[in-house]
Amino acid sequence: MDKAKEKQLQDEFAPWFENLYGDPTKTCLAWGLCVGDGWYPLIYDLCKAIKPLVGPEFRVEQVKEKFGGLRFYCVGGSREAYDLISKAENDSFTICEECGTKEDVTVEGGWILTLCKTCRANRNKK
Repeated sequence: MDKAKEKQLQDEFAPWFENLYGDPTKTCLAWGLCVGDGWYPLIYDLCKAIKPLVGPEFRVEQVKEKFGGLRFYCVGGSREAYDLISKAENDSFTICEECGTKEDVTVEGGWILTLCKTCRANRNKK
């Protein structure tokens, strides 16, 4: 994800992302949020939705793509927050990870990715 977008999340939802770019021997956020920019709105909306449901102990441990879907790992969440996280992870399979469109999205490839037809074609040209 673009560093400016990561910074927006870090600033607005402090201290949840306090380990962003931290020591890689201590945090899985050392490499940032390992997803495409297309999922930024999904992650931002998720953070807004869970903010009133969690206490000061809540922390995001890792955000990544795995098997074509969003993985949002955290500690200190409530049951309601974890339900919203699960919904966002499921929703990620319908949103292009690169551009954010919901049109012509497929989950496929040797490295399983959730991409729209255009982004998949562009990726295959590389």
